[in-house]
Amino acid sequence: MLVILCVHGSKHLWERLAWICDLAELIRIHQQTDWEQIMAKAKKLGTERMLLLGLYLAHNLLETTLPEPVNQRIRADLECQKLTFEVCQDFFNQTISQTEGFSFKTFKFHIRMMERQQDKIHYCIGSFWRWIILPILHKMMPTFQDQQFLSLPKYLDFLYYLIRPIRLTRNLVVTIWQRLFSGV
Repeated sequence: MLVILCVHGSKHLWERLAWICDLAELIRIHQQTDWEQIMAKAKKLGTERMLLLGLYLAHNLLETTLPEPVNQRIRADLECQKLTFEVCQDFFNQTISQTEGFSFKTFKFHIRMMERQQDKIHYCIGSFWRWIILPILHKMMPTFQDQQFLSLPKYLDFLYYLIRPIRLTRNLVVTIWQRLFSGV
C-alpha cells in the first residue's frame, strides 16, 4: 500500500497534502513494517524514487519517523531530495495543478522520478503518442461535413481519410482569400 500511495502521489506531483497525510498515517499505524521488503519491492518495480519521495515528504512536512536505512537511501538519492524541494516549493507557493493536459513541467518531473532508462523511454513514447499522435489522428477522423463535401459509396468510406485534409485545406484557403479581399 505504501508503494501504491507513493506512485499515485508522484503521478500527480503530490499536489494534495491529504495524500501525504494518508502516507504518514499508514506509517504511524503500521509500526512493524518490513522496510527492507518494501524497498526491495519498490526497486524491483522501478518505483524506489517515488517511494522515497513520498516518505521524505511525510518526514519533512509531517515529521514522520522513518527508519535509518530509509533515511540513508533518501540521503543517497540527490534527485529525490531535489524533487522533494520542488514539491514543497510548489505546494507552499500554491501553484495551479499541472496534472491535467500536457505540461512540460509534469513531463520533466515524471522523467526525473524514474530510475530505469527503459521506463523513461517507455514514458517518452507513451507521452508522444498520447499528446501528439492521438490528437492529430482525432483531427483526421472523417466527419459528416466530409461526407457532404463528396458523397462516396459505402465501400469507399476509407477515402474520407484522404478527403478530410483536402477539404480542410480548401476551407482554410477560402477563409484566407475572403479575409484578404473582403475589404476590396
